[in-house]
Amino acid sequence: MKKLFIFALIVGAGVLMFATCPDKKDHKEAIKAVVSNVIEEDISTLPSGVEEVVDAVGLPIAGTVLDLVMKNKLKVNNYYLFSTGEITHKGETQMVSFGILGHVFTFDEDDLREAINKKKKE
Repeated sequence: MKKLFIFALIVGAGVLMFATCPDKKDHKEAIKAVVSNVIEEDISTLPSGVEEVVDAVGLPIAGTVLDLVMKNKLKVNNYYLFSTGEITHKGETQMVSFGILGHVFTFDEDDLREAINKKKKE
């Protein structure tokens, strides 16, 4: 009886994971939220006159560019119980998100800020 209960529990957990495996749309939304937070924080450090202009013009453009990049570059691998998001750039593939049980975990905002600052210096 105990073995049957454990088996049922494992099967139930597998069915739950399968049913709640995040799809590409979920990965896009999670990544977009992190990138948007970092961009908005960077904009808030600008002088007030420039900040309003960038808010009005730059954010919509940045959102459109981000959508295009994710549409063309984001690949989501569905492993049925979990999923991973990858972006390939210049022949290098980087895992940027991991989804399980209806939630998508992305790269850390600090890591993104560090990568942006590194690109600014180059």
